[in-house]
Amino acid sequence: MLFCVATNTYSQELAKIVNSPKALQLEAEMKSVENEKARIAYFTEITKTEESQAVLKKMQEAKKAGKERIAPRIKKDYFDLLRHAAQEKFRLRQMDLETLHKEIEAANKISDALLHLAFPPVKLIDGRRIPEDIPQ
Repeated sequence: MLFCVATNTYSQELAKIVNSPKALQLEAEMKSVENEKARIAYFTEITKTEESQAVLKKMQEAKKAGKERIAPRIKKDYFDLLRHAAQEKFRLRQMDLETLHKEIEAANKISDALLHLAFPPVKLIDGRRIPEDIPQ
């Protein structure tokens, strides 16, 4: 009987600790960081071509040089190039309409990946920069 009372009391105290506001906040922060690591891996996988890596490097260099407004323009120019190339292949009947849509969708994913790799979103928590959780 004493064992049951002690176990019950311990379980109640443990539940208070686990469900405390601080513990829940830390759990949310951990999930946010895990999501950002997974997102970065996904984006890195998307941008494995030498061409997209060069664009990312140009964007990062512009950001480091204090020209943050130029980086999105670099990304947009690259997206426009990819879209135009797909449209030209479609015009020349080298691909069908479905493939064109897939190519443009892929270009959108590359564009998003470049933006998030060059400008990873962050939020401040206790004076620390923590990656912000972005809805997917």
